[in-house]
Amino acid sequence: MPRSKHRRKPGGKSLKRPGQSRQMRQQPLTAWEVALERFYAAYKQPFYEQWPDTQEAVFLMLDLVADTIFDPNTLAFSAVNIDPIFEDFVGPYMGEDGSTIVLTIEDAAAALGSLVEREMVALDGNLISIHPRFANILADPPAQIGAGASSALSL
Repeated sequence: MPRSKHRRKPGGKSLKRPGQSRQMRQQPLTAWEVALERFYAAYKQPFYEQWPDTQEAVFLMLDLVADTIFDPNTLAFSAVNIDPIFEDFVGPYMGEDGSTIVLTIEDAAAALGSLVEREMVALDGNLISIHPRFANILADPPAQIGAGASSALSL
């Protein structure tokens, strides 16, 4: 019986050929996405790398504050009221193991205190803003952000 020229698996199904599939076309990042990536790479990522053993509550507070005080459309930082951030922080969360985690206002105050102590944020009464040492964080070229940012976090 003649053999087929086509590669087939037993049972008549064809084999996938490596390198023959279509590559998904990757869309270029918008200016908004580029601004967010630069800000996160220069502000949040060095914090995660320098203090990996920090409590999850502090990481959550940093995420909430960073998302609130930075406007990627205008590339500007603003001082915001702390009450909405605390309201978001206190909500119940699903843990990695599937359990429900409930954080309190005391946990929020402790996490914020940790960020103030590490000079990540500045607190003025009921307003929270980025610490002044990060005022020109987006002025650096993107190639230098990763290299100089982690040393900027040293206390």
